[in-house]
Amino acid sequence: MNNDFIKFGVVEDIQDPLQNGRVRVRIFGIHTDNTGILPTEDLPWAQVGQSTDSAAVSGIGRSPRLLCGSWVSGFYLDPHKQKFVVLCSISGMPGTQGNTTTSTGLSGLGELIANIPSPLPPNSPSVAWIGSLTSSQVTPLIASIVATDTATTTDIVTAEINPTIYSALANAGVLSINTLPEKTAGIIACAHFIGISNTIEFVASGMQTIVNGNNSLFYYNIGYSSILGKSTIELPTLENLTLVASDRSNQFTDTRRYDIIPAPASGGVGFQDPSHTYPLISMLGETDINRLAKGTRTSDTIVGKKEGARIENISVANSSITWSQSPIPYNAAYPYNQVTQSEAGHIFEVDDTPGSERLNYHHSAGTWSEIDHLGNQTDRVKGTKTIIVEADELVNIIGSGHINVGGDISIKVIGACNIEVGGDANLRVHGNMNHQVDGVYNMSAQSVIFSTSTGVSLDGQIGSTGNGAVIDVVQPYTPTIATPAPTTRQNVAEQNAEFATTITNVLYSGAPVATTQQTDSSTFTKVQSDPVLSCPLTIITQDYSQPLISGYTLGSMTKNGQHPFPFGMKHGTSPYNISDAEIFCNMKQLLAQVVTRIQNATNLPKGFVITSGFREASSTINKSKGLSQHSLGCAIDINFTSINNRPDSRLQYYKVAQLLKNLVPFDQILLEVSPTANWIHISYNGANPSANRYQMLTLYCDKKVADSFVQL
Repeated sequence: MNNDFIKFGVVEDIQDPLQNGRVRVRIFGIHTDNTGILPTEDLPWAQVGQSTDSAAVSGIGRSPRLLCGSWVSGFYLDPHKQKFVVLCSISGMPGTQGNTTTSTGLSGLGELIANIPSPLPPNSPSVAWIGSLTSSQVTPLIASIVATDTATTTDIVTAEINPTIYSALANAGVLSINTLPEKTAGIIACAHFIGISNTIEFVASGMQTIVNGNNSLFYYNIGYSSILGKSTIELPTLENLTLVASDRSNQFTDTRRYDIIPAPASGGVGFQDPSHTYPLISMLGETDINRLAKGTRTSDTIVGKKEGARIENISVANSSITWSQSPIPYNAAYPYNQVTQSEAGHIFEVDDTPGSERLNYHHSAGTWSEIDHLGNQTDRVKGTKTIIVEADELVNIIGSGHINVGGDISIKVIGACNIEVGGDANLRVHGNMNHQVDGVYNMSAQSVIFSTSTGVSLDGQIGSTGNGAVIDVVQPYTPTIATPAPTTRQNVAEQNAEFATTITNVLYSGAPVATTQQTDSSTFTKVQSDPVLSCPLTIITQDYSQPLISGYTLGSMTKNGQHPFPFGMKHGTSPYNISDAEIFCNMKQLLAQVVTRIQNATNLPKGFVITSGFREASSTINKSKGLSQHSLGCAIDINFTSINNRPDSRLQYYKVAQLLKNLVPFDQILLEVSPTANWIHISYNGANPSANRYQMLTLYCDKKVADSFVQL
């Protein structure tokens, strides 16, 4: 792509008031470098694009993190050049602290960008000139526009025409510094009234005065006459708008503009970090690529800090042997090490250097975790480490373990404590040792040897076993360890938990079904149904607005017909085998008995939504297992928007399922979990409430993993 599309610039502001990742960018060839003319705060906000591995929706993905002074490239979405999209950032080799425009090492890109002409000459005031117009000519131009366009004001026009309109027209090749003042004024006025794109089309139209319904020549003459005091019948073209310097006689030379109108004294230089923080002094003269990625000057990075803080010669209990922290395994070679570093100094490395592959997480305070190419892991915590396990913790060390505690250590066991040593056990106490047993102290050994320098004192009655036999006082320890059930892929022919062949057999049969009820092991009390509501024997054909209960219509349960309802279907017709009125009644009972109770509950999360109600047979039928309860009007899928995006969303839905089983009558409650979403499926047999099975299941990716509610 050429430079008419892709633009380059420097980030000058990252404090987006909307907190939407936007930045202010000064664009080469569009914006002046004089911050007195165009202050940083007057630059438009630019949206930052993200890579395709970042979702960039609902807080999912990466947060954009550019810095003031970052070089970026992107494009404009609009012809007015106000809506810029940043596509990527560009590294260089800064040569001056606080000034990225002196960057080198860009393979000619830096020189190319530096030579892009600015639509505004440097060191020029805001509206003192526009193209070939002097300050004395800008004033009547603005006045003529305001006089014709009474809906606008002088301030608005002033801000609009410089640099927005002029720079856009200059970049389109319509205006230049050589365009005669009256023609420049005419084109700018025309652009104000009919828009920049229509003006460009007007100039290129081949002498047409009416463009897209606009009398372009009329608006052109508003600006033209503000300079010469008279109108013209000459239509502007690309040819007659551009003159060489010799054709302009002595009109309005650059020297005259600059000499007569000085730049504001307060104007600074743009295209750099306004705070002069970046680039960092320590990185001048080298590329912007992280040193850890390049493998250069690593002693000045976290590698040097970690090596200087290595701990060695740590004691082992009852031994003269010591052990030491593993050497730092960094051995990266460019370009294999992918480094992410935040402004605060947090670092994440994915190092693919052949033979030295590593992963490294490093907090700026000095806490880190690193895995070397052999899989050896070293964790270093700078402060306090806290571990809280709300269920069980299982630890298996195949080799040996050595723990060294510099201060005190205490262990409190609420239940029983079991310790088994396969070999010898050695306990050495350099101070006093106290045992207190509130019950019976049993000790069994082949022999007991006491070695004391002052003798043995026994307080109490001395007894004997009487037979000299060794007594086994340690009882077998048989704990119950809960291991999560593995997720197994079931065959396609296996029944999906939502498929309810049993339900279809009992609808309106009047007889309960003999099925084994699956109940959760925690507290559970069956909730009885309220009296069955009366239902119509027939329903109105093709009317999705007919009500089910208060607040719900047939349309709201079918997504307004996106799932077509089988109007006119007779009882016994395949595949439903029940009439349209019976399905209608099932939905009515489901809403009255289940949904109403959920809506009235005060202990459930906010944002209750029915995400799926009735679904047509073609979308749910399983040839071997029949219809889903959704197609019979007996089931809904629900979620709660207030907990959908929480990090512990699965835990919250597990808690909701536990509440629902004691809140509503049901045939099935399915806790459904997947990598991307969580929800709850509830079905209810309104035609025969006594046949409800009160079945509770947990599903992962539509496959059953437990006959109860379990937290995944």
